This record gives sequence, C-alpha cells and structure tokens, in this order.
Amino acid sequence: MRHRLYYLLPDIAGARRTLDDMLLSRIEQRHIRFMTSGASLPADMPEANVLFKTDLLHGAASGMVIGAVLSMALGALLVFYFETSPVIFIVAMLIGMLFGGLVCAWPGARRY
Repeated sequence: MRHRLYYLLPDIAGARRTLDDMLLSRIEQRHIRFMTSGASLPADMPEANVLFKTDLLHGAASGMVIGAVLSMALGALLVFYFETSPVIFIVAMLIGMLFGGLVCAWPGARRY
C-alpha cells in the first residue's frame, strides 16, 4: 500500500532541503512532487501536475461509481415499472457513469 505525505514548507530553500533529505533517504525523485502557491519552482525540482493538484482521478472514479449506482436504480425502475427493454438499463448505467464522472471530476466540484 502506498501512502502520501503532505508537507507545508515556508520557502523554496526549505523545499530544497526536504528534497535533499528525501533523496538521501533513498526515495526516488519520481515519487516526489512540489506545489507552490504562485512562485515558480527551479528546474531541478519536480513540480506536481494537474492530476495531483486537483485530485482529478479520485473525483472521476468516485463520480463514476455514484453515477453507476444511481443510474442502475433508475434503469431498474424504468425496466420494471414501465416495462421497457433491458437495453434501457445498460444505457442508463453508462450515461450515469459518464455524467457522474464528469461532474465529480470537475476541478471546482466540492466533495464534503
């Protein structure tokens, strides 16, 4: 199991010392990411990309699960109550997964 540790550092010099300590502790540089609040990082420090800054993958995955569950309930309701084709069940599930993933993965979406 992998764990993520987040540190708040006061400046670039502190981040550089932390990077050096992690490299001396044999943590590979490909597992280290730095994020700033606006200042640019030096070229030799690895910067976090959009996936790490916005938690996009987690939002998309949870949205697809929630969308699939809700749309399966809607599809089952359509199939059993209105006696439509079972294909409606599958179509409703796929549409729910798509829209649920898009809504929850949106960078401005709050999941509290």
